[in-house]
Amino acid sequence: MTRSHSVERTALIYLAASGVARGFGLLTLIILSRVLLPEEYGRYAVAWGVVAVLLTCGIYPLASTHLRFRPEVGKRWSSGAYVGVLRSLALRSAGISLLAWGGFYLAAPRLGITGAGQLALAGAAATLGHGITAFALADYQARHDRRGYSWLAVTEAAVRAGAGIALALLVAPRAEALLLGAALAGLVPVAARWLVRPGEPKAVEGDDEALRRGVQAYAGGYLIVWLAVLGIAMGDRFFVQALLGSAAVGVYAAVRTLMDQSMDLVGSNLMNAVLPALAGDSNDERRRQGLTRALMTTFALMVPLAAGLAIMGPLLTSLVLGREFQGLPRDVFAWVALGVLLYHLGNVFLKAAELDLRSGMIARAAAAGLGVNMLLNLLLIRRFGVSGAAMAMAGGYLVYITWAFIAYRRRFDWRAARPLLTSIAMAAAPYAVLVALIARLPWPVWARLVGGGATGVAFLAGAALVGRRVDRGRVREQVQPAGSRP
Repeated sequence: MTRSHSVERTALIYLAASGVARGFGLLTLIILSRVLLPEEYGRYAVAWGVVAVLLTCGIYPLASTHLRFRPEVGKRWSSGAYVGVLRSLALRSAGISLLAWGGFYLAAPRLGITGAGQLALAGAAATLGHGITAFALADYQARHDRRGYSWLAVTEAAVRAGAGIALALLVAPRAEALLLGAALAGLVPVAARWLVRPGEPKAVEGDDEALRRGVQAYAGGYLIVWLAVLGIAMGDRFFVQALLGSAAVGVYAAVRTLMDQSMDLVGSNLMNAVLPALAGDSNDERRRQGLTRALMTTFALMVPLAAGLAIMGPLLTSLVLGREFQGLPRDVFAWVALGVLLYHLGNVFLKAAELDLRSGMIARAAAAGLGVNMLLNLLLIRRFGVSGAAMAMAGGYLVYITWAFIAYRRRFDWRAARPLLTSIAMAAAPYAVLVALIARLPWPVWARLVGGGATGVAFLAGAALVGRRVDRGRVREQVQPAGSRP
């Protein structure tokens, strides 16, 4: 089996496991949108935004460092130094979490958030529980343990959904119930006696110091990138909370969650399969080809998904969410779909930067995108409401990916990628027209959604056929004798 086929198989396994896990998340959203009021879901959305920021500041650098450097333990890094670096990152994460939730407790009343004390305690517990799970999943991915990853992803999602729904129905329909469900789910890897196994010790002169420098450049330098990218994704809910109130942010966040999860299912799992494989390969050309295939696959999968959700989004929310969470303007769905599409394409360029361990250019790109996003949030939300928040998110990601493309375009084989990318782009417009026609048919909502999904599957089948022909053409070109070429 070739390396590219191994990466694709791993991505499919991650996709299947995350699909089941996302199914539990969707079930939770369906039930709780009929139990919680928009104001209460808005409290949860803001608190989970804080959790996401803390995970990005602390846990995700720890997990991403493990994902990036674990394949090289026993080859370039000694095991003892590696465990020491992870321990120091974990302690830093705990300190950041305590300080941040204390700040949230003090700032919440000024944002109009009630019950700040209980929300802060539940949020701190959710941060710890979700952080443990995130690092455990990263360890399974770094060790290419697909069975362990699948088991943990599905079990944790089931526990989180079950605990959150049970607490909301049996105790109180409040935001704290959902946060405590995430906290209890963190017991899954602990109960399974999950342990970090960094590899066999190997002492190399200068090895430990090189590791520390590499981790400092990676976990420190890329922290700015991760925070800026997260700020573009999550900052809108804080602006909506401050300018429009908890009810508005509750409705907007529920729709965003539904669409984000649908698209994250594909894009995030693909890149999580790509990074460990390429990090363990020191051949620059193979890395270049791997990144190119990741870009082609992401574009081919995400473009029809984004177009379909932009058009079918109102139908999907009418079927899935409660009545109080419906009625958003149609343009919100289009802007959100565009923004999430740009995020996942930008994620490919981010992985290229992470492999190089040089964060300067990608950090400037992400910071520029965040600055534009914050300015647009201030200007547009007052005038256009939640539609302005969705526009600001898409605008921030557009600046980010444009800068990232200029900086890292040479890390990709555009000659190989251009035929497929061009075919997908040209086919996107007629595909969107066909899906729009299906959405207007006098069928039941579920039938129109099924029709749109079937159209998307046909689109992907055509894209796969084009990609296969492109690969065959490249193989013939490589084996053709030089003298016989025109």
